[in-house]
Amino acid sequence: MSSGRALAACDTTTPCVTGPINLGVLPGGTASRANFISSDGSVVAGTIVYPGQTNSFVWSNGVMTDIGTVGIVGLGANGTIVAGNVNTTAVTWTSAGGIVALPYYSGGNFSIANAISADGTTVVGYSNDAGGANTYAVRWVNGVVSNLGSLGGIATSIAYDVSANGSVIVGTSYAPNEVNVHGFRWLNGVMTDIGSLGIGDTYAQKVSADGSTVIGQSTGIGFRWNSGTMIPLLLPGGSGSEVAAVTPDGSTVIGSSDDGNGNSHAFRWKNGVVTDLTPIETSPYVYATAVSNNGEVVVGWTGINFSLVNTRAWRWTAATGNVSLNTLLANAGVDMTGIDLRRANAISGDGQFIAGTGLFNSATRAFLVRYDDGAGAIVAGLTSPDAQQQSVTSLSNQRSGIAAQQHGLAAPLLGGDRPTSAGGEAGVFASGGSASAGGTVRYTSANGFSIIGGAAWAREDYANTELKNSWIGAGALQYVYDGFGSAVRPLVEVGGWITPNASLAFSRTYANGAGTAVGVGNTRGDLSYMYGRAGGVFGTGATQIILSGEYGRQELKTAAYAEQLAGNPFNAVVSGGTDAMDVVKMRLQGARDFGKYDATVWGAWAGGFNRSATYVTSVPGIGTLSPGALNNIAWAEYGVRIGYKISETVTADLVANGISGDANLGTRIHGGAGLRVRF
Repeated sequence: MSSGRALAACDTTTPCVTGPINLGVLPGGTASRANFISSDGSVVAGTIVYPGQTNSFVWSNGVMTDIGTVGIVGLGANGTIVAGNVNTTAVTWTSAGGIVALPYYSGGNFSIANAISADGTTVVGYSNDAGGANTYAVRWVNGVVSNLGSLGGIATSIAYDVSANGSVIVGTSYAPNEVNVHGFRWLNGVMTDIGSLGIGDTYAQKVSADGSTVIGQSTGIGFRWNSGTMIPLLLPGGSGSEVAAVTPDGSTVIGSSDDGNGNSHAFRWKNGVVTDLTPIETSPYVYATAVSNNGEVVVGWTGINFSLVNTRAWRWTAATGNVSLNTLLANAGVDMTGIDLRRANAISGDGQFIAGTGLFNSATRAFLVRYDDGAGAIVAGLTSPDAQQQSVTSLSNQRSGIAAQQHGLAAPLLGGDRPTSAGGEAGVFASGGSASAGGTVRYTSANGFSIIGGAAWAREDYANTELKNSWIGAGALQYVYDGFGSAVRPLVEVGGWITPNASLAFSRTYANGAGTAVGVGNTRGDLSYMYGRAGGVFGTGATQIILSGEYGRQELKTAAYAEQLAGNPFNAVVSGGTDAMDVVKMRLQGARDFGKYDATVWGAWAGGFNRSATYVTSVPGIGTLSPGALNNIAWAEYGVRIGYKISETVTADLVANGISGDANLGTRIHGGAGLRVRF
């Protein structure tokens, strides 16, 4: 994903699940772990393990980027900027600028970043001074470092977190005549001691996005501070706790507390009420790691120890309780064979996207999953970036295919099943296969010019595309030169066809667990083709053969659409755009008049090349994808018409024609009948 793409939203009345997506590793990597996620779930960051070295990565738009040995401490809300450390130097990273070292304070020689503001402007941490004796809490605003000072005791302070706009900073400092550190809240240049729960160290570790609420640990107990009041956060019977996260408005805090029996339980504090989030199948260690912006979705992990293979990821809501992510997905129909999600480490602001670490066929990999509660049946999915990319490329092939199939419907309208003849005629026809019905007209002047045209209603339904209740119109100007005698007559023709404002449906098929899922979307579009052809008319009397070559340009222009959610966990948004290609054809047609009967047989080879596609597809959890390499395509056109002369001016026709191509075009035979009147 990227910050600029449109995210396909879950239906608010229907639960939807997408993932888990295996974020994979880069060449040479042996493991990956996800620890951070952007506010909208579009960017994931974490670590990637190589033999003898651990680097960090940023994953966006289905692409994992190694950013070197940066130890990531946070992302800006939109994921475009990363804060972290390289050894003892605070740095930032962006895709455009790479790693940028932040300056040390006043000639110092080391610095550590601890957090970055949501707007990406402010990084906080600590740095030493020129002498190296003192360490100060500092902030970097747009790369400029400043000292936040201390509470007046030993000249040592550390900044741990910062509000969304960078205006409020929290951390730890020594107070005068104290041997224990105190938590502080810094605002407008003033550092305020937030107090303590008793004798012992106090650490102000995190601040709410709006800056109103501070959380941390004091004397071994987690706390929440707001408007000058500090309260302990503990489960009943507990004696120690720690906090993990606070919602943007400060109303909800999550963390872990002991239960008095040596076990660690996850908890949620919301508006004064503490809730034990520990599952029924309790383990010694249950930790809450992240919470949605509204405080209603909490994720974390539980285990018998801290080893990854002995833990499992969980998700909690008041409605579902604490449920393993593995169980949630399996119950939703995801084939979890070979997949075991071990730790949930981060969650998007809306609570839909969860990032963490799991085992994929026993390999440690970072994952991203979407899960959204609702009132109906759950839709579930398991996919990969490669599978989604293939589906988008296949979608373009299908779009080109439906346009190519229009050539079969247009052929009768352009006189492709009738010989050249003097005078004029008009007719009507109807056919099945792809249902169509319409009329044709042809007028040939004595000097060799012909005007050919027609219009028809059509409905086509192929494996992955559908054209519903649309009209096609076609027209051409043809000239046959008689100057070389009747045996060989040169032919030139220009023309085209258009299906305006067609009602279209496209199906995008992709890997979903052990099987596949299909995303269906409805839109409107214009299909068109303009061409020129040249050749010769051979034969005299009752027999006529036409050999010609053709060059044309085919286009399909569609409006944007969103796929339906039903049965489609990765319900994509497809932008408006154009599929186009150049087309060449070689066509051979033979006609014979048997008196009371006449017949025409024809066949053509067509090739599409120089293909292009301007639309993009935004897939939740994956990103914005463009069609990959668009290969040339080819198809065959063919048909036969048998006419019976009811009178000298009226002929009844039986017609069959078709187009055959690859899997995206398929084969469709049209059969029908018509009536022509000569005038």
